[in-house]
Amino acid sequence: MQIYGKDKFNLPPDKHKTLYSLSNTSCIILFLIGWLGFQAIGYLVELIFLSFVGIEEFNANISLQAYFQMAVYLVLFAIIVSCFYLFDRDGFIRKIKTFKQASTFQTAIIFLGLYYLLNFAYSILQQVIINLGNIQLSPNNNQSTIETLLSVNPIPIVITTVILAPICEELTYRQGLYEVLSRKNENLAIILTALIFSLIHVDIIGICLDFSTDLLINELLNFPAYLLAGIALSLAYKKHHLVTESISMHFMVNLISTIILLLENLINV
Repeated sequence: MQIYGKDKFNLPPDKHKTLYSLSNTSCIILFLIGWLGFQAIGYLVELIFLSFVGIEEFNANISLQAYFQMAVYLVLFAIIVSCFYLFDRDGFIRKIKTFKQASTFQTAIIFLGLYYLLNFAYSILQQVIINLGNIQLSPNNNQSTIETLLSVNPIPIVITTVILAPICEELTYRQGLYEVLSRKNENLAIILTALIFSLIHVDIIGICLDFSTDLLINELLNFPAYLLAGIALSLAYKKHHLVTESISMHFMVNLISTIILLLENLINV
């Protein structure tokens, strides 16, 4: 097995047997922290917020909701990054160092381009479906919530969307779920990871509690965009099994989307 150099992160010939690779158990724990743990953290942070303000103020204050979202991700960030470090201290440090390497961002840019190419192709198909079905399409609930929060209190949402979310979600779905599944079947890992990743961005609870055909159609038409992002992110991770590369790509996607939304807000003022 190849030994890593002191100042440079080099992958051995068998990328599935790296000197500092996480165990299957560690990968599963990372996934569970980011997936189920995210919900538990949300409930706990919400209780803390409610202890300081009433439920009516909490629900009505959009600016406060922005800080709430950032608080949830800050707690998740602290927990999941700490676990990643404890599970693989030497590998953690070496992977952090790859942020300094041009190859990390080259990989991110390549798969960013692939994502936008696929997304452009789907947007054409989506427009055909809209025209044939005479459908009024709008951003799905996840995206519309981000847009609302960004327009009211941009700073915490920019921090959450551009920095915290990419790190937390990539450690959850690529370093955690994809990594453990890929050791059995890499193609299946791409599909399942992308599917689960995209489903967390769909308002499944809203569909179940307040079902309407329009809401269902709107979520379904927006779903492939998240699925394609999940596939591109998984492919970015697959290239060298470096989570820093998928984090970098995720960061770029969210940064570009956030800049566009901020510019739209400025134009519409």
